[in-house]
Amino acid sequence: MALKYQLQRAVRILKRLPEEDLKHLDGLCKEIQRDEGRLNRKARPLLEACMKTCEGLCCRNVYVGNLIGLEDLIFILAGGGSTAERMARCLENEDPLFPADCVFLEGGRGPCIFPETARPEKCIVSFCHKNTTAVHKEVARVKRDFARLGWFIRLRRLRGLARSLVRMAP
Repeated sequence: MALKYQLQRAVRILKRLPEEDLKHLDGLCKEIQRDEGRLNRKARPLLEACMKTCEGLCCRNVYVGNLIGLEDLIFILAGGGSTAERMARCLENEDPLFPADCVFLEGGRGPCIFPETARPEKCIVSFCHKNTTAVHKEVARVKRDFARLGWFIRLRRLRGLARSLVRMAP
């Protein structure tokens, strides 16, 4: 599914969430940001080695839709990482069928337009070095946080569907 559509969907989901759910979502986003920050600090040597070795190859020649999903977009938008308008401008030239450099690189070259503590899950937990045991706990924590966010979104959608069915009942 094209990322442009996923972004529109994320915006719609955020607009429809009641205040109580927005507060809960904000708490989940803050937890992800805290854990991403911890991971970034502990992984600094790995990230520096990645930049020296592959110079950001993981952001080049990719199917960006495989890296970034609905939960990531909701997190970035709700967590204040970027605006929907800026992200939509980046997606204007998206071609979901062919790999290209990540559309969220500033000026098409980099760095990433998202702040360090508001990046998609796969972007933050992936390293070009095979030995990541030094950050294993931090990676697991970020993955757990994103899984909780995914469940939060799925359960809210199911609850919305149930409300719609109740309203339709005679």
